[in-house]
Amino acid sequence: MSSSKRLYTWLVSALTGAMIFILACGGAEQPAAPAAPAAPAPAPAAVAAPTPAAPAPAVAVTADAHLKIAQSAEPNSLYSRDRASIQNVVFQKNIYDPLIEIIRDKVSGRLATSWEANSDFTEWTFELREGVKFHNGDPFNAETAKNALDFVRDSDPSLLGANTYGPQNVKEYQVLGEHKLRYIMTRSQPIWPLEESYFYNGLENVAHLQKVSLNTFREAPIATGSYKFVEWVRLEKVELEANKDWWAPEVATMPGKVTIFAIPEPATRQAALLAGEIDWLINPLIPQVSVIEASPNHRIISEEQFDVQIFHINAGRVPALKDRRLRQAISEAIDRETIIKEILGGFANSLRNNLPTTNKLYDPNAPLFPIYDPEHAKELVEQLKADGVYNDEEIELLSPRGVYNEDVRQNQAIAAMVQKVGINMVAGIYDDAIREEKTATGACDWDYQFRLPIDSSGDLAGWWWRNLHPDNAPSTWCNFEEVGPGDWGDPFLNDWIRLGKIAEILPVGPGRDQAWLKALDSFNKSYWRDGLYQLSFVYGVSNDWDFLPEKREWIYLWNFKKR
Repeated sequence: MSSSKRLYTWLVSALTGAMIFILACGGAEQPAAPAAPAAPAPAPAAVAAPTPAAPAPAVAVTADAHLKIAQSAEPNSLYSRDRASIQNVVFQKNIYDPLIEIIRDKVSGRLATSWEANSDFTEWTFELREGVKFHNGDPFNAETAKNALDFVRDSDPSLLGANTYGPQNVKEYQVLGEHKLRYIMTRSQPIWPLEESYFYNGLENVAHLQKVSLNTFREAPIATGSYKFVEWVRLEKVELEANKDWWAPEVATMPGKVTIFAIPEPATRQAALLAGEIDWLINPLIPQVSVIEASPNHRIISEEQFDVQIFHINAGRVPALKDRRLRQAISEAIDRETIIKEILGGFANSLRNNLPTTNKLYDPNAPLFPIYDPEHAKELVEQLKADGVYNDEEIELLSPRGVYNEDVRQNQAIAAMVQKVGINMVAGIYDDAIREEKTATGACDWDYQFRLPIDSSGDLAGWWWRNLHPDNAPSTWCNFEEVGPGDWGDPFLNDWIRLGKIAEILPVGPGRDQAWLKALDSFNKSYWRDGLYQLSFVYGVSNDWDFLPEKREWIYLWNFKKR
């Protein structure tokens, strides 16, 4: 076996070995997972994925298998690269295929069947799956993949993936053959396959997009994924049908038709589930859990996520937030354990070192961090006021309505806790479409907000670093003004950036992990992003359907199986 293939399996093992799988599915049958490679010894240099077995021939999908899902709002777009909320993910993950995904904690080839790097990780070469077609019958190959990557690279920077696939990471995309594509990187990228796994990286049919216009494509997309778009009835539902030519073996058992309803009112969603009008309910309110569990025809599934609910700070809106003491006081004012118990019903975990239990760097013996210390928070606020730094300026905590578990009650409880230590925080609760407008690139019309960064790799370069380093993602820093070249006005924040630049170019392994943990310590002390807790997604489910939920992006429709 080649050294590149041996390192691939070591990469998978290293990234997922410490992750804890928690599944409460009421005895539901589990669909077969995609095949994973054996695990020979690691080796240095290139990384390659295994070549999956030849795809199964297309099998007729049972025509009467119709899955009905309800979520709190309709999507704002069906284009995978539009800035999106949780309502969009079901479409991004099923209409589109990426080159690579992480499924069942394994790095999995999707439109790519294998990949390898040169010795310094400045080139990545992908072998692409043969025989794949877009939903309109156009062939998928290296040229169409390059067109999709060039399009996002040269597009409006507000599109998701524009930074990832832009010139700061990739110099050029080269077609080496009908099904062979090479990335020429701007710099060393040791874990690049993990960057391919984010939910917005599905490849679109750019030729069709350019023919019909981007706005039209947003409402009726064409890609290669497991489901085809059929119809979007605004403010009501989106209809999908199975792609019977899809390349994966799950095509034989996945439901032939899927309807995703938008039902804003939580009580109406619950009533629809209990009446059998829908089969799957996303994030029921915690008081509804016991009602659903009491139904003989329904059950609750909860899945621990690779996500951490965090505070996202825009220091440019309230200059006092540039003082670390105010950020620390806000963090220490929050009684996370009470929120987890009394509002989230136990469907969450406290953090250690700002990491979820599913992260490979998580240490169950590390002390809890962030901590609850309201008395110290009061002392910090008194210092700030005595120094004339903070003068009761209003700080708004922005959150969506109906997107995360109990997000409204979370917001209200946190604002009240912060008020008790002398900080004028108010709860700002918005429909998700309005929140997306307020948080869009360049707008930054917020002070603090709830966000849910996705740790899709277990490596901090794919999580805190990529989302929070100003050189990599400047839009997330909004109006925070740089004090001077390389100086962000806080010694711990400066150390985080300096140490992170060292860690991100190291190859996968213990040395890289330790370098990131050292950088993370500086980041924690800066209080630039306040971790809140690790969420579990909660679902109300009809007993007629079996399903195995994922930790990262919540839903693959091909995982559903009618009993």
